[in-house]
Amino acid sequence: MPFQIGSPEHYKFHGVAFISDDVDDVKEISLYDFQTSTYRKCRIVDQMPYDLVEIQFDDDKTCTVTCRDSYRLAKDEREFRSTEEMMREDAWRMKVVEDEGEFDFYDEDEDDEWIKAEVGGLVDDLVSGVIDVRYRKSSGYWGYLHYESRRIAEYQTKTPVLTEEDLLEEETEQRRQEDMEQKDDAILDEMCKIQ
Repeated sequence: MPFQIGSPEHYKFHGVAFISDDVDDVKEISLYDFQTSTYRKCRIVDQMPYDLVEIQFDDDKTCTVTCRDSYRLAKDEREFRSTEEMMREDAWRMKVVEDEGEFDFYDEDEDDEWIKAEVGGLVDDLVSGVIDVRYRKSSGYWGYLHYESRRIAEYQTKTPVLTEEDLLEEETEQRRQEDMEQKDDAILDEMCKIQ
Protein backbone atom coordinates (compact mmCIF):
# COMPACT_ATOMS: atom_id res chain seq x y z
CA MET A 1 0.00 0.00 0.00
CA PRO A 2 1.49 3.38 -0.94
CA PHE A 3 2.09 5.85 1.87
CA GLN A 4 0.75 9.38 1.98
CA ILE A 5 2.92 12.41 1.35
CA GLY A 6 3.69 13.98 4.70
CA SER A 7 3.37 10.73 6.65
CA PRO A 8 6.28 9.42 8.77
CA GLU A 9 6.82 6.71 6.14
CA HIS A 10 7.19 9.39 3.48
CA TYR A 11 9.94 11.11 5.46
CA LYS A 12 11.67 7.81 6.14
CA PHE A 13 11.50 6.87 2.45
CA HIS A 14 13.09 10.16 1.44
CA GLY A 15 15.78 9.80 4.11
CA VAL A 16 14.84 13.14 5.63
CA ALA A 17 16.14 13.72 9.15
CA PHE A 18 14.23 15.67 11.78
CA ILE A 19 15.90 18.39 13.78
CA SER A 20 16.51 17.80 17.48
CA ASP A 21 13.57 17.38 19.85
CA ASP A 22 14.55 20.58 21.65
CA VAL A 23 12.44 22.91 19.51
CA ASP A 24 11.28 25.11 22.35
CA ASP A 25 14.73 26.37 23.37
CA VAL A 26 13.71 30.00 22.81
CA LYS A 27 10.59 30.84 24.81
CA GLU A 28 9.67 34.20 23.30
CA ILE A 29 10.21 34.92 19.66
CA SER A 30 8.66 37.13 17.03
CA LEU A 31 8.18 36.52 13.32
CA TYR A 32 7.97 39.30 10.75
CA ASP A 33 4.58 39.09 9.05
CA PHE A 34 4.59 40.54 5.53
CA GLN A 35 0.78 40.85 5.50
CA THR A 36 0.73 43.22 8.47
CA SER A 37 4.29 44.60 8.08
CA THR A 38 4.90 43.96 11.77
CA TYR A 39 6.68 41.51 14.02
CA ARG A 40 4.20 39.22 15.76
CA LYS A 41 4.90 37.27 18.95
CA CYS A 42 4.84 33.55 18.36
CA ARG A 43 6.17 30.19 19.47
CA ILE A 44 7.46 27.03 17.84
CA VAL A 45 4.82 24.31 18.09
CA ASP A 46 6.21 21.55 15.88
CA GLN A 47 9.29 20.44 13.98
CA MET A 48 9.39 19.19 10.41
CA PRO A 49 11.95 17.85 7.95
CA TYR A 50 14.41 20.20 6.17
CA ASP A 51 14.96 22.08 9.46
CA LEU A 52 11.45 23.54 9.16
CA VAL A 53 9.33 24.51 12.14
CA GLU A 54 5.66 25.27 12.54
CA ILE A 55 5.11 28.64 14.21
CA GLN A 56 1.91 29.64 16.01
CA PHE A 57 1.11 33.31 16.49
CA ASP A 58 0.14 34.23 20.05
CA ASP A 59 -2.55 36.76 19.12
CA ASP A 60 -4.85 34.67 16.91
CA LYS A 61 -3.39 31.14 17.16
CA THR A 62 -2.91 30.88 13.39
CA CYS A 63 0.12 28.93 12.20
CA THR A 64 2.75 29.22 9.52
CA VAL A 65 5.88 27.29 8.54
CA THR A 66 9.39 28.64 8.19
CA CYS A 67 12.90 27.42 8.93
CA ARG A 68 14.46 27.36 12.37
CA ASP A 69 16.99 30.06 11.43
CA SER A 70 14.70 32.26 9.32
CA TYR A 71 15.81 35.85 8.80
CA ARG A 72 12.20 36.75 9.73
CA LEU A 73 12.59 35.42 13.30
CA ALA A 74 13.78 37.68 16.12
CA LYS A 75 14.47 36.82 19.75
CA ASP A 76 13.94 40.38 20.97
CA GLU A 77 13.12 43.86 19.69
CA ARG A 78 16.78 44.78 19.18
CA GLU A 79 16.79 42.34 16.25
CA PHE A 80 13.74 43.91 14.57
CA ARG A 81 14.40 45.33 11.11
CA SER A 82 12.48 47.94 9.18
CA THR A 83 9.79 47.05 6.65
CA GLU A 84 12.04 48.36 3.87
CA GLU A 85 14.90 46.08 4.96
CA MET A 86 12.58 43.09 5.16
CA MET A 87 11.06 43.79 1.73
CA ARG A 88 14.53 44.11 0.19
CA GLU A 89 15.68 40.89 1.88
CA ASP A 90 12.61 38.99 0.68
CA ALA A 91 12.93 40.36 -2.86
CA TRP A 92 16.51 39.17 -3.48
CA ARG A 93 15.78 35.79 -1.89
CA MET A 94 12.68 35.27 -4.05
CA LYS A 95 14.64 36.28 -7.16
CA VAL A 96 17.36 33.71 -6.39
CA VAL A 97 14.69 31.00 -6.03
CA GLU A 98 12.74 32.04 -9.14
CA ASP A 99 15.88 32.34 -11.30
CA GLU A 100 17.46 29.24 -9.72
CA GLY A 101 20.35 31.62 -9.22
CA GLU A 102 23.58 31.82 -7.30
CA PHE A 103 24.10 32.87 -3.68
CA ASP A 104 26.62 32.66 -0.86
CA PHE A 105 26.04 29.77 1.51
CA TYR A 106 27.37 29.26 5.02
CA ASP A 107 28.56 25.66 5.05
CA GLU A 108 28.91 24.79 8.71
CA ASP A 109 29.56 21.18 7.69
CA GLU A 110 32.63 22.17 5.67
CA ASP A 111 35.03 24.17 7.84
CA ASP A 112 32.41 26.74 8.91
CA GLU A 113 32.95 28.95 5.88
CA TRP A 114 30.97 30.84 3.27
CA ILE A 115 31.03 29.23 -0.17
CA LYS A 116 29.50 29.99 -3.55
CA ALA A 117 26.36 27.97 -4.24
CA GLU A 118 23.34 27.87 -6.52
CA VAL A 119 19.76 26.66 -6.52
CA GLY A 120 19.65 23.17 -8.00
CA GLY A 121 15.86 22.99 -7.96
CA LEU A 122 12.82 23.36 -5.76
CA VAL A 123 11.65 20.73 -3.29
CA ASP A 124 7.99 21.49 -2.66
CA ASP A 125 6.76 18.21 -1.24
CA LEU A 126 6.06 19.83 2.18
CA VAL A 127 5.97 23.60 1.74
CA SER A 128 7.11 25.99 -0.94
CA GLY A 129 10.48 27.66 -0.51
CA VAL A 130 12.68 24.62 0.12
CA ILE A 131 15.60 24.59 -2.31
CA ASP A 132 18.19 22.03 -3.35
CA VAL A 133 21.52 23.70 -2.50
CA ARG A 134 24.25 22.85 -5.00
CA TYR A 135 27.86 23.90 -5.05
CA ARG A 136 28.36 26.54 -7.75
CA LYS A 137 29.15 25.20 -11.24
CA SER A 138 29.33 21.66 -9.92
CA SER A 139 27.25 18.51 -9.91
CA GLY A 140 27.89 18.22 -6.17
CA TYR A 141 25.14 19.26 -3.81
CA TRP A 142 24.88 20.11 -0.12
CA GLY A 143 21.23 19.24 0.57
CA TYR A 144 17.89 20.93 1.17
CA LEU A 145 17.32 24.26 2.87
CA HIS A 146 14.49 26.80 3.12
CA TYR A 147 15.15 30.01 1.23
CA GLU A 148 14.57 32.09 4.39
CA SER A 149 17.60 30.55 6.15
CA ARG A 150 20.25 32.88 7.52
CA ARG A 151 22.80 30.51 5.98
CA ILE A 152 21.98 32.12 2.61
CA ALA A 153 23.42 35.52 1.67
CA GLU A 154 23.37 37.63 -1.47
CA TYR A 155 25.84 36.42 -4.07
CA GLN A 156 29.45 37.52 -3.52
CA THR A 157 28.70 39.47 -0.33
CA LYS A 158 30.35 36.88 1.91
CA THR A 159 32.69 35.27 -0.63
CA PRO A 160 35.37 36.83 -2.86
CA VAL A 161 34.11 38.62 -5.96
CA LEU A 162 34.98 36.69 -9.11
CA THR A 163 37.14 38.64 -11.54
CA GLU A 164 36.95 38.35 -15.34
CA GLU A 165 40.13 36.27 -15.13
CA ASP A 166 38.49 33.91 -12.60
CA LEU A 167 35.44 33.50 -14.84
CA LEU A 168 37.59 32.85 -17.91
CA GLU A 169 39.63 30.26 -16.01
CA GLU A 170 36.43 28.63 -14.79
CA GLU A 171 35.01 28.52 -18.33
CA THR A 172 38.25 26.99 -19.67
CA GLU A 173 38.19 24.32 -16.95
CA GLN A 174 34.54 23.57 -17.67
CA ARG A 175 35.29 23.12 -21.40
CA ARG A 176 38.23 20.87 -20.55
CA GLN A 177 36.00 18.70 -18.37
CA GLU A 178 33.36 18.47 -21.10
CA ASP A 179 36.01 17.49 -23.67
CA MET A 180 37.33 14.77 -21.37
CA GLU A 181 33.80 13.43 -20.83
CA GLN A 182 33.16 13.36 -24.59
CA LYS A 183 36.42 11.49 -25.20
CA ASP A 184 35.58 8.99 -22.46
CA ASP A 185 32.12 8.46 -23.97
CA ALA A 186 33.63 7.91 -27.43
CA ILE A 187 36.06 5.32 -26.04
CA LEU A 188 33.20 3.50 -24.30
CA ASP A 189 31.14 3.55 -27.49
CA GLU A 190 34.05 2.02 -29.43
CA MET A 191 34.55 -0.65 -26.79
CA CYS A 192 30.88 -1.57 -26.95
CA LYS A 193 31.05 -1.89 -30.75
CA ILE A 194 34.03 -4.27 -30.51
CA GLN A 195 32.16 -6.61 -28.20
